Amino acid sequence: VSVINGDARNMTRASLEGHQIDIIVSELLGSFGDNELSPECLDPILASSCCKPTTISIPMQYTSFLAPVSSVRLHTEAKQQAQVPHEGAQPLGIQRAMETAYVVRTHAASQTHSEQPCWVFNHPPRVLTKERTAHLEFAPDPTFAAAAGSGYGGVDAAIASIVSQAPAASSGPVTIHGLLGSFTAILYARGDVVCDISIAPHRFSKDMFSWFPIYFPFRDPLAVPAHSNVSVSMWRKTAEGKVWYEW
Repeated sequence: VSVINGDARNMTRASLEGHQIDIIVSELLGSFGDNELSPECLDPILASSCCKPTTISIPMQYTSFLAPVSSVRLHTEAKQQAQVPHEGAQPLGIQRAMETAYVVRTHAASQTHSEQPCWVFNHPPRVLTKERTAHLEFAPDPTFAAAAGSGYGGVDAAIASIVSQAPAASSGPVTIHGLLGSFTAILYARGDVVCDISIAPHRFSKDMFSWFPIYFPFRDPLAVPAHSNVSVSMWRKTAEGKVWYEW
């Protein structure tokens, strides 16, 4: 095994002694799929002369998901970050605290709607831009997605069965404190063989404990009236040396 110390994005065939890469195995997946900048890290390698047209990337594809969440605890803890010393021992401030995404192990939380896909990244990429936009519409759910629980873990089949047998109820009001992000990823696929992992509740991988959901807080809780849709917009933005989300 030869260990090469350097930025993989700047790798050359000379650093590989003229060889080319057959397979890339990376651990750059974040709780929202791309939030650890795997597109920015992997795409330059795959586009370079270091790789062959047949070079395989593991993972090959990942999809980001979003769902509204109701949690006074998550919202309160996010607000408390405003008082935490940051650069130069200065408090973070309320604006930055509530415009920061947090990886959380959800407990005192309720995912109020089934998660929906935001966007997809592929390796090699199918589009050059790494910016993404998603506009999602969450219709009223009489069960408030009870089977999804706190948003971490698989859909509870027992609860799903109970709520499916309950008399139809009107969708009452709900207070939403932010959004929960998750992902599914195809590590490798060939023909009918697909190896994937997921922390999205609708397809949660058994015994998965490597990633927790990511929480995008609302500065002010959103009171959703009965029978109302929730419209969500999410952007992945890039600039020179920067990547951020807006929601």
